[in-house]
Amino acid sequence: MMVEIRLGLSLRNDTRLAKPRFALGPTGCRIGQSEVCRRDNSRARLATATLRVTVSHHICCRRQNIQCKRDLSMKLPSVKECEALFRQYHVPKNIEAHCKAVSVFAFSIAQKLQEKSVSINIELVKIGALLHDLMKAVTLESLDGTGKFAYTPNSDEIAMWKQLRVRYPGIHETEITSKLLSPSYPELAKFLKDEGNASLTPTFTSWEVKVVHYADWRFIGTTFVPLNVRMDDIFQRYARKNKIGGIKDWDIFVSEQRKAEKEISDALQCSPEDL
Repeated sequence: MMVEIRLGLSLRNDTRLAKPRFALGPTGCRIGQSEVCRRDNSRARLATATLRVTVSHHICCRRQNIQCKRDLSMKLPSVKECEALFRQYHVPKNIEAHCKAVSVFAFSIAQKLQEKSVSINIELVKIGALLHDLMKAVTLESLDGTGKFAYTPNSDEIAMWKQLRVRYPGIHETEITSKLLSPSYPELAKFLKDEGNASLTPTFTSWEVKVVHYADWRFIGTTFVPLNVRMDDIFQRYARKNKIGGIKDWDIFVSEQRKAEKEISDALQCSPEDL
């Protein structure tokens, strides 16, 4: 937004012209008047430009302050508190590693978007991405599948998985995490629920949801892959087996994911490969 304030300098009312600054010619014309006008018009243009830059600077600073206040006003757990949650619920180490990889990538994208003047809560992105799969194990019918990620769950992780499977039957992982966090972190809980819904129906309610969701879909475990490779993986593991409810048309779903990728890369003026 650019606010322009123009200051016009009136020669008629300018007290600086109280003293004669020109002489009358033989025909009665005022010699030097055009030069005076030029100088005063130059001053007016300079004043206009100076105010334009100053006001624009103040508006940008105000925007940044508003963003900072928004970030600070949202109550979020620290990274250490998030790690404590992973310990409390005995989350399999391979899932925790995936969450950390996604968080690093998502936070990097969010920082770059903010540098491009996109209004985005980078702390929410970092913490939301870190916790997006906190309860992922609960939705798995078996932990044997973790073997594909070269990890074997320990006895504590298996015991907790069994308990949580009974407590939260048939519920999406982000909805479970949302329920757990809602009393202490209501805004984060809502964000995680929105991000989870984006996995069921391709609807991105904010830049934060879009970035976290996209970052998640660029990883298989902790391996960074192109979006099409991850989409093929998701189709084989979930969609083909009708394990993702709410997806009525896989092609439309894929199209929306690619659209999100393009919006992010366009905003950063780079290709998806350079994100």
